[in-house]
This record gives sequence, C-alpha cells and structure tokens, in this order.
Amino acid sequence: MEMNIKQIIAEGEKETVEFKEQVPSDYKRWVKSIIAFANGDGGLLLFGVTDKRELKGIDSLDVFKTEDAIVNTIADSCEPLIVPTITIHNIDEKNIIAVDVPRGIQKPSYLKSVGLQAGTFIRSGATTRQAEPHIVKGLVIE
Repeated sequence: MEMNIKQIIAEGEKETVEFKEQVPSDYKRWVKSIIAFANGDGGLLLFGVTDKRELKGIDSLDVFKTEDAIVNTIADSCEPLIVPTITIHNIDEKNIIAVDVPRGIQKPSYLKSVGLQAGTFIRSGATTRQAEPHIVKGLVIE
C-alpha cells in the first residue's frame, strides 16, 4: 500500500494517525499507541512529525538503528505479538519513520510489563487512553 505521507500529515492526528516528534526514550509513551491501534481498526504512527504537523525528521545517521529498535521494542513489549509494517520516507530532506499497525487478529493487545487490565489501550478520537475493564472484557470476547 503506497501511502501519501504528506497528505496524511496535512490531515493531522485522528483515531488512526498519531505523530511523535522523536522516538521517546520511555517506550511506554509510544507503544501504548501501537497497542491502541491494534485494539481498534489499525493505525499509523509517524516519528519525526510534531503534533502541529511540522516535519522535524529522525537523525539520518541513526534512522536504520532507530527502525530496528522500534521493531524490537514492539516485539518485546506487546502481547500478543504485533507485526507492523515499518517504512522510512524522505520528505523535504527529512527522514520520517512510519509504523503501520494492522487491526489486531487476537485481541486485546496489551503492554506485557503491566498486564492485561492496566496495559490495554484504545484510541478515542486522536488520543490514546487506558481501556476500562468493561472494554477489556469486550475485546476478549471479540
């Protein structure tokens, strides 16, 4: 699937799109969005873009190392395994890392380190939030 990243950025954050200026060192700050996308209809996390739709880019010297770190962090911290498609886009001389998360087949997806109840996240509009117990139950049934 060919994505028009510039168009996606122009439309801004929404239920299926999230921007992060950098890859936060606290992985929980961005992995919960990956989990929320998997628990919903899927989604796209773009690293190197501010909330105000500004292109900041990811340091080109580290972009492939960063890509590997993203893949490993998702694999190590999410249950069940989430397998996104990760691509690097060069837009206006800036590297943007796109993490395209499919809709989860086995739900709910959650953050292993905190467990099912505290580690299940969903999207509500353009925000990621912890799922309430009844929503977790609904995802289990689904």
